[in-house]
Amino acid sequence: MFICGGCTLLFGILDKVDTRENIVTFVVLCFITRVLLALGSTALQNAGFVILVKSFPNNVSTVVAGGFILPFAVIGGICFTILPFSLAYLPPQDDTQEADEDVVSWRHVLLHPRSVVNSIVVIIAALVWAVLDPNLEPHLREYNLGPELVGVMFLIMAAVYSVTSPM
Repeated sequence: MFICGGCTLLFGILDKVDTRENIVTFVVLCFITRVLLALGSTALQNAGFVILVKSFPNNVSTVVAGGFILPFAVIGGICFTILPFSLAYLPPQDDTQEADEDVVSWRHVLLHPRSVVNSIVVIIAALVWAVLDPNLEPHLREYNLGPELVGVMFLIMAAVYSVTSPM
């Protein structure tokens, strides 16, 4: 949680880096911050899965697949509560286009074959990760691994993804 919170705050103040002198420094700091945030988030998520599995060993699928609704209900409720204030207090945006700009509709972007393929790949990747986590842990029990090592197993998968993702 410390890494996630710290990296989120650091990313928020990166606009204070003077890009006139060296844009490379800004880009490197952005990448470092986001990579550390990804690793922290992955560690947090994996630790959460291990804690849930250890706390509810006979109901893993229920807890992971929707039996644990309170955090989602709270976050969703907060979002719906903030929505009217955002609509009321955010200034209107001028979205008119310049005459010489090419106008591209959202529909065109979303229905473009590359967008469709990318969306399908992202959805499949998310499903693979979502299905793998709760289903792999019971099989790791056969090796008498403690919660720490189970968390490390999940962290290794996420770390490999984080390292290879930019490539």
